[in-house]
Amino acid sequence: MQNLMNFSFYHRRCSVGLSSDEYVKFLLSMKSICEKFPLTHVRFWGKIFGILQNYYIIETEVAEGELIPDSDDEDKIEREDTNLADEDKQSSSPEDDYPKRRWKPPPTVPPEEFREGVNKFVYFVCHFPGGRWFRLPHVKPQQICVARQVMLRIRRFFTGNLDAPVESFPTFPGTEANYLRAQIARITACTHISPEGYFSTESEESDEEYDDEEDEEDKALQECIRNLEYTPLPISQLGHPSLKHWVHHSPFILPQGRVRWFNPASLAFDEASEGSFEKDEDDEEAETKLVGLNDQAEHGPPLLTPIANDIAVFGQKPWTVHVFDSPSTEQSCVLVSSNLWHQRGFLTNYDNVYIGWGLKATGPGFNPFTPPDPMEEANEQHQEATDPTPEEEAAANEPEEDVPEDTDSEDLNEDGLEE
Repeated sequence: MQNLMNFSFYHRRCSVGLSSDEYVKFLLSMKSICEKFPLTHVRFWGKIFGILQNYYIIETEVAEGELIPDSDDEDKIEREDTNLADEDKQSSSPEDDYPKRRWKPPPTVPPEEFREGVNKFVYFVCHFPGGRWFRLPHVKPQQICVARQVMLRIRRFFTGNLDAPVESFPTFPGTEANYLRAQIARITACTHISPEGYFSTESEESDEEYDDEEDEEDKALQECIRNLEYTPLPISQLGHPSLKHWVHHSPFILPQGRVRWFNPASLAFDEASEGSFEKDEDDEEAETKLVGLNDQAEHGPPLLTPIANDIAVFGQKPWTVHVFDSPSTEQSCVLVSSNLWHQRGFLTNYDNVYIGWGLKATGPGFNPFTPPDPMEEANEQHQEATDPTPEEEAAANEPEEDVPEDTDSEDLNEDGLEE
């Protein structure tokens, strides 16, 4: 279990994190959940604010060969999906006289297995330190894809009720518990960073060489292993504005909503083979075009990619670094903040923690122009007058002729000209 009290010192030094009382209560609560479930790793992930209640989140890893029962919310959603599928099958007409449509809807991309990809860890939440723990369900690719769209269209805050519906467009497939789990997966993949050399990949440990594209893809999906021989870098290098000594150690989530790309054409081929029209076994490419799928594999950046290569956030740097130096090396630390999710990273004792509303930066919004000043009210004490006739208007609009002034004889010279 994470030494939370040790990290609390660096959290307070960087002016982030929880209060001292919250840390003590939260540490005791973490010990209680370790006794209840077979967990091998427990870490304080962060705190997300809500309108009614807040969420205190821990990241756990289940022991090999052990399982944690799924939550009621996840079972409820699975049952609803199954019932809808059964209703569709029952409502389908068995008539063979009518023409059958060849178009098929895109198949649903299956979620990643437990202990893989975005479902590698199990997350628990509580509303206050010492409160009851709730296990969040595993995340599905559809939930991650819709959560991305919801963040772009609507700035939705969390309510603090895990059973609350997510009112958004497009419709989110699940409750706030699923939406919270999707946001945790997105924040983790984007903002969890570590100093260069703190983690290493399996290929570095075995010194394997990768030549083919498939091997390169496997290399990008390998897990990070903590380097037991890691020597902390000096504060001057870790706090350098270039941030070339910080890397991403969490796998990238593809646009599909998974870490490892799944070819939907394989599902389309199976579903089409059960249809009413005949299809050759070697016609998988035609079936892919039939359902309008993209069979091109998606690739993300490999693990341990420097954060200096991240894309700018609306013209601003994606990361901000602050150095909290001290005469004592053990008390010195570096704070690296994400301008996209406002994530915090700490060192010398390395840690990642998120404190915020769970909202992604969307850039400056539309600033409307200032409306003009209101016009003055009409004068109530007005005077009535008779409209002029056309002749009077024409006479008033005629230009006046310039009449020369009379000149005196004294102002004339010998030639009769005016001086």
